[in-house]
Amino acid sequence: KVAEQNGGESKETVYRDKHGRRISTDEDLSRHRKTKKKRIEIDEKEQLEWGKGRAQIQAEEEAMRERSFVQNESFARFKDDVRLDQEKKEIIRKGDPMAAQALKKQVQLKGGREKLTNYIYKGPEPKPNRFNIRPGYRWDGVDRGNGFEDKVLACKYSKHRKKEDAYRWSSADM
Repeated sequence: KVAEQNGGESKETVYRDKHGRRISTDEDLSRHRKTKKKRIEIDEKEQLEWGKGRAQIQAEEEAMRERSFVQNESFARFKDDVRLDQEKKEIIRKGDPMAAQALKKQVQLKGGREKLTNYIYKGPEPKPNRFNIRPGYRWDGVDRGNGFEDKVLACKYSKHRKKEDAYRWSSADM
């Protein structure tokens, strides 16, 4: 019936925006693509910024500066390369007796404050245990065990003492 009223032919669908104005499908597709691109760009930008603090951003910028500097210098490095020598001096190695001094110097150069990495319990001396494990730095000094550790250590020390006494008794007459 509708086709008969319109002259017997079917017409194209008319698309309208939220204000009621006619829009063509090509126009709508192009606008949709633009909004989608904008949304993707905003999402990517948020993804890059999200979850990064000041320190991470500064470290990233420092790494970028370092890369650009390395990119511009020659491939070969020589003995008298001042920058390479300085980099090697700044490395803190395990077992270095001057490591604490070097760490303080690096902290002063960076302008930050020293962050403690090794926390150690500083309270009264704890009871010995089977594996000589030191207590955590937050331990309050209260032994909350059920006494098993004490029994194991007592047995261990009594065996050692009995062997020692037996040896002394056997070698006493000599």
